[in-house]
Amino acid sequence: MSKTILLGFKRDGTGPILLKGTETSSVAQRTFMAEMKASDTYEWLEQWHRGIPLKTKRVPYTTQPTLTVTVDAKSIVYGAAKPKFTVTCTGFTDGDTPKRNDLKGAFVFAHSYDVGSDVGTYTVTPSGKTSQKYILSYATGTLTVSQAPLGVTVKSEEIEYGDAAPTWEPQFAGFVAEDDESKLGGSPSYAVKDGGDQPVPNVAEASPGEYTVEISGYTSTNYAITFTAGALTIVKKALALTVNDETITEGGSEPSWSFTGDGFAGSETASVLDVTNAVYTVYESDGETEITGAFTDLTEGTYVVKLSGVTSDNYDISYVAGTLTVTGAG
Repeated sequence: MSKTILLGFKRDGTGPILLKGTETSSVAQRTFMAEMKASDTYEWLEQWHRGIPLKTKRVPYTTQPTLTVTVDAKSIVYGAAKPKFTVTCTGFTDGDTPKRNDLKGAFVFAHSYDVGSDVGTYTVTPSGKTSQKYILSYATGTLTVSQAPLGVTVKSEEIEYGDAAPTWEPQFAGFVAEDDESKLGGSPSYAVKDGGDQPVPNVAEASPGEYTVEISGYTSTNYAITFTAGALTIVKKALALTVNDETITEGGSEPSWSFTGDGFAGSETASVLDVTNAVYTVYESDGETEITGAFTDLTEGTYVVKLSGVTSDNYDISYVAGTLTVTGAG
């Protein structure tokens, strides 16, 4: 047996496998090296002398295998931190695996995305690993940034009948980081609708009740906007009706009662009220004891006159009593 030999090995995923050995003659070694370099399975070469390893040398393939490293596609929403990038390697040979191979170093991923970058698709370029065995072919991947959800709701308001529409206030839920309304395009538009989903052209003329207030108009590259209607509640307007004071002579007939309203909306007058069932009732000066006898029997003095029975769909009516003064006939 020769004192010095050359041995060629390959790896099959579990350990080295001896491919071939040769004695140390120059001709034999050169022939051996040529064969091994041409092999698709050659991994490394060892030189032994009297049973002791002297050298270990990796000799590349005549045509090195190509390992394609592709960045896996990732998706995030606008405003999110960059994800942890991963790769898929295609082309491992000789039992190599993603966890067991000769790749050295660490992957580096180049891209232009930062937190807050606009929605879109960003190219991710890998690099960083080296290999003696493989020719590394790096393939870019993509990072897709999709719109973040943003809710826009109209703040609900309450007004009295006859009031003009309030200044509507949009409320937002979902802005990322320091973003605010200034990051949106367009401008808000509001539409007031009644229970039948019909437009209300003039809020000041709308009857008391519940209305919806729809909002639209905002646009955004980075947000998927969901619009939610608010509510407008119109309540009856407070209206005080005061009985006008009257004076008669003892034994005289009942006067033509009237009242004055305080709180009418806009240019409205008492003509908008329903007075069909209006009743004027005369009381003693204490305001509690109702006069039930004939009106012409009232004696000299001052009496309290109360009004009731006036109705309205638009007004919350309260009453203020007036006075009836009866003077002596003499």
